[in-house]
Amino acid sequence: MKNLLLVIFCLCTLAASAQKETKPETTSAGTVVYNYTHKKGPRITYGSSVLIHAHTWLNDSLVQSSRRDFGEAREFTLPDSVAMSQRTVAIFDGLRVLTNGDSATILQTVDSMLAKQIPPEFGVVKVIRYEVKVMDVLTPEKKAKREKQAEAKRKKVLDKEAEVGKIVAKYLSDYNAGKLKKKLKKTNSGLEYVIL
Repeated sequence: MKNLLLVIFCLCTLAASAQKETKPETTSAGTVVYNYTHKKGPRITYGSSVLIHAHTWLNDSLVQSSRRDFGEAREFTLPDSVAMSQRTVAIFDGLRVLTNGDSATILQTVDSMLAKQIPPEFGVVKVIRYEVKVMDVLTPEKKAKREKQAEAKRKKVLDKEAEVGKIVAKYLSDYNAGKLKKKLKKTNSGLEYVIL
């Protein structure tokens, strides 16, 4: 009986906490932001570089996802205040009320200019919804470290491509010289191949 009461109490507590509403914050540009975490720390500012996971929704269609499309968080640099004052990009405007580690929904009202850019197959879209998670606010040192890692990764890929290119060139040469007869396999269609 005590266990049953404990389970009921836990379920009621969980239900009550789930019903707490997150109050939206509206930026001066009119972007609506629902911050679910309210992490402590300085807010993201103009010109900051951030690493975020972002998922863009048009009605019920997920049209872009950093996890699905890229497999990792994406790096963005917010424009400076002059660029932001000319035409505010909602996701950048919304990021300015968040801090490192925050998770939020950013809503952008679709005006007539933006509506022209949305393909008709999505129907009438009144709001673009961005689901974001701020993974890191990149200091100049972190940014330099990421660039160095990316350069090392590019070099490794280029080195591997060169290595594979040499192997392929050797096999092509051996094939043309007739040296691969025993190693060749053949499909029903007559395609010859070698497993390396």
